[in-house]
Amino acid sequence: MKEPALVILTIIMILFMTATALLAVILAANKKTKANIGIRNISLLLLCYLLAAFLQYYFQRNAYGSNLIKTLGILSDICYFLFIVNWIYVIAEFSQNSQISNKKIIASVTAIYGILTELIVVFAGSFTSGGIIFSAQNTIWKYILLWANALYALWILYIAAKYIIYCLKRMEKGINRTIALMFSICLAFYMVWTLFSDYENVYMPQSGLSGIIVIDPLLIIYCVVSAATIYFFFKKDPLELFSEEHKDTCKEQLPDFISQYGLTKREAEVLELICQGLNNPDIAEKLYISEYTVKRHINNIFHKTEAKNRYELISKVLKK
Repeated sequence: MKEPALVILTIIMILFMTATALLAVILAANKKTKANIGIRNISLLLLCYLLAAFLQYYFQRNAYGSNLIKTLGILSDICYFLFIVNWIYVIAEFSQNSQISNKKIIASVTAIYGILTELIVVFAGSFTSGGIIFSAQNTIWKYILLWANALYALWILYIAAKYIIYCLKRMEKGINRTIALMFSICLAFYMVWTLFSDYENVYMPQSGLSGIIVIDPLLIIYCVVSAATIYFFFKKDPLELFSEEHKDTCKEQLPDFISQYGLTKREAEVLELICQGLNNPDIAEKLYISEYTVKRHINNIFHKTEAKNRYELISKVLKK
């Protein structure tokens, strides 16, 4: 791809992701669930990552030299590390399973990995101003960096694979399962690409394979996620569904809706809290029951009302 076309495409992606980030910020501000906050963080971090990478590419042949390129590279790396941590956090929230990935361990290992690799880049490596290419005077540092990247990518790939298996085998069909599975598959794919890219750059630098992919697949993946987010935002209108006016309407409509679909007393209590915008952990805490029991009641409600997700369920209550 020619450079002008690549620059134009990158600018379009930045605008697209900026719109998504704004929607994610608005949604998280109005409905402060952990999942929404995680998506907001992902959107903002990836936007910063893309901006830093774009500036790094833009200044690669500039007179400012390798120091600016190195600084921008470090900034984009920091955004990347934080992004991966939040990516796993979002998967854990939507799958409602934090046992697969311990937050403190994920954050600690990522911090150690990030500090180690950045120290190698700063003190043992260099970037040429004519191209964003890492090189090291001592070859051993190059291989230490390669193995650190590989071990970290394999570890994240393992976590993503466990979530994929969990989503397919344990989770009931619904929007949470779809989102958790989609994020898990994308994370696994990206880690595989990272492993291949590092291997190709070190062991097959003359193959030209890396030149075929001129844009980080992570950005393409997130463009698809952005399109899905924008579609969801305007199709489901989550802010409108959880507005105070609609909460009052839901409360008035609930008795007839519960009677029509023959919901049990406990299912009615769960539905009322869903209409208030509470997530499963909050509902479980409110009713003094386990999250597993909450999931079971919600699945029963979906089955009885023929709703596919919470937003469709609330829309049915409002229409009633």
